Amino acid sequence: MDKDFISIVKDQIKEDPEDAKGWQTLGFTYFKLEKDLVNARISYEKALELDDSLEASWAPLIEIYYWLKEYELGVSVFNKVSDLYQTNLNIWKYGGLCFRYGFDDFEKAHKCFQSALRFHPEDADLWFHAACVYEVFFEDYPIAVSSYQTCVEYDPEYYRAWGNMGFLYATYLGDKDKGEECYKKSIELNPQYSIALYNLGYLYNELGKPEESQECFERILSYDPEYYTAWNSLGVIYGNYYQDNEKAEECVRKSVEINPEYADGWNLLGIIYEHLHHDPEQAN
Repeated sequence: MDKDFISIVKDQIKEDPEDAKGWQTLGFTYFKLEKDLVNARISYEKALELDDSLEASWAPLIEIYYWLKEYELGVSVFNKVSDLYQTNLNIWKYGGLCFRYGFDDFEKAHKCFQSALRFHPEDADLWFHAACVYEVFFEDYPIAVSSYQTCVEYDPEYYRAWGNMGFLYATYLGDKDKGEECYKKSIELNPQYSIALYNLGYLYNELGKPEESQECFERILSYDPEYYTAWNSLGVIYGNYYQDNEKAEECVRKSVEINPEYADGWNLLGIIYEHLHHDPEQAN
């Protein structure tokens, strides 16, 4: 059906190549129905070349630039049209994301997200990205948690927000029970969300619960055997809690085979060599 619709729109454009809204419709079809970012970009750019007043082309084009990691183009478009469309959610959201991920400009990203929230306070995704800035850039962890909480109020299934809250509670706010609760909620929503699973395993290790910690790391490796930090942490469990240095060596060696530049893995492997083989030369 989508292919047929694309053919119809293309036929209309052949009849009138200067039809800006026809190109815009083609862009929408490629973007939303076909998930074809490249052809969607070409179509929207053509629509704006013909008529640069089409807000419904500017907004998705910024989003497409973001997903294609064309951050400079995204920022360029944002600077051109943001004053014209001050209430447009996508222009401000994806403009902010281009500032953050393309230029590490957290201050401008923050301004974009806050401006968008004035008009779209119900958008969970906006709250999530605003919270990330509070967490990573401002290091204002209580405000970050408050923003993540607002995010999940609007979208209770936003598993990444639950996972990030867990990390902040467990690591910075001194509430490991709450951290565990949030991690579990995140994993309940997405059983293969490796970041939350890994952090929960790390938390269990801190709490002296090796079996629970081991289960988390092994769950990750059951579907992602290249997750090298999980191999390393599993080696820690075997070495510290089960005194099984041979198994610990096997796991840690696996971590550095996957990532030869993993310094923590090499350091731990050196310690294991020293204790297991009494071989200081290999340890070095």
